[in-house]
Amino acid sequence: MALTVAVLAIGESRLAAAVALAPPAFVGLAKVLGLYDRDQRLLHRSAIDEVPALFGLATLTTLLVWLGSTLVVGTLGRGQVVAFWAILLVALVTFRLAARAAARQLSPGERCVVVGDASAVRQLRQRLPRIPSVNAEVVGWVPLDGEPRRGRDPLPDRLRALVAESQIDRVVLAAPSGSPEELLDSIFQVAGPGVRVSVLSDVSRIVDASELDRVGGLTLLGLRSSPIAMSAGFAKRAFDVVGASVAILLLAPVLVVIAALIKLDSPGPVIFRQRRVGRAGRVFPMLKFRTMVPEAETLKGELLHLNEGDGVFKIADDPRITRVGRFLRRSYADELPQLVNVLRSEMSLVGPRPLPLDEDALLAGWQRRRLELRPGITGIWQISGSSRVPTRDMARLDYHYVAGWSLRGDVRILLLTIPWVLKRHGL
Repeated sequence: MALTVAVLAIGESRLAAAVALAPPAFVGLAKVLGLYDRDQRLLHRSAIDEVPALFGLATLTTLLVWLGSTLVVGTLGRGQVVAFWAILLVALVTFRLAARAAARQLSPGERCVVVGDASAVRQLRQRLPRIPSVNAEVVGWVPLDGEPRRGRDPLPDRLRALVAESQIDRVVLAAPSGSPEELLDSIFQVAGPGVRVSVLSDVSRIVDASELDRVGGLTLLGLRSSPIAMSAGFAKRAFDVVGASVAILLLAPVLVVIAALIKLDSPGPVIFRQRRVGRAGRVFPMLKFRTMVPEAETLKGELLHLNEGDGVFKIADDPRITRVGRFLRRSYADELPQLVNVLRSEMSLVGPRPLPLDEDALLAGWQRRRLELRPGITGIWQISGSSRVPTRDMARLDYHYVAGWSLRGDVRILLLTIPWVLKRHGL
């Protein structure tokens, strides 16, 4: 489709009969790049995660079409090449989003059984329904505590029977108490045809910050000792400055209108400043559009009994919020002044959430590694549910983000933030 539009709408080229070879060749190229295989391994299936791979597919396809243009269209002009690449990339993302949405609606959810402790079962049952891109439910649980150590381990037999009786699609091995050899044995014995296996383990915290290092037949994990290299830090900062500058220029009229509405709605300043903890524990004034009455901080003590957050102060129907403020919070527009914090090098577009001083004091040990990067306007914690995520889980998510940081990951989080905001979840 992209080739047809680019060739016929721009220039005077004509398609040759050999163009019929393009679709199967394109499918084969996508297969080589792994775009048809990852769904078998993953519960979270999102086209947003595939954007870097789709970008590479569109770019490589465009290069191959340009090199072989004499076979399919004769001669391709520069405008046709650019149009083909742009149409192909947009179409790939759009149709994959639509196809995945249709598949989630039309196909039955994956039936999962968890092997591990009760806390893992609770976490999965709570979180799976919250994630739109996951179509799965936990229907069974096999505890590991109390398993006999002598003789043959009955775990594989019990799993095999449960898989057959309950029509299980996926086995999730969560925090097993056995040795690595027992874990691998269980995986290989239950992973039959049609049954997928996932592993939920604290080891993932280490893997996020490591690279495989194969030495003489041994596999080592090379751990990252610092958050990011100097060159990567420069790239992240450049991305922040350019992104924040462009956003402020494009949103300038919106910012002026919001400021006027705040002034007309209630007395007090337009901008609210709150002391937050930033990179390396440095305190800075985080900027937000004011969404509450001017005396909101003094009223906080009277409303502590209504707090719904775990470790953070959050009330769904906070009486201190103004009429305009309620709209700003639902639309995430109250966070826009933080673009200035980004330009002032106090924040980043993507990063750990900056916490108030009292909430930051609750974190200790490995949880404080979240302070190795600048806090972000958005981040993995926010798109996972913000205040609905307990503080310990928030710290763990931020730890994973810091340990496994990449510029591609920042772009992914920004892309995932857009639908979250459009659905008016608020952050």
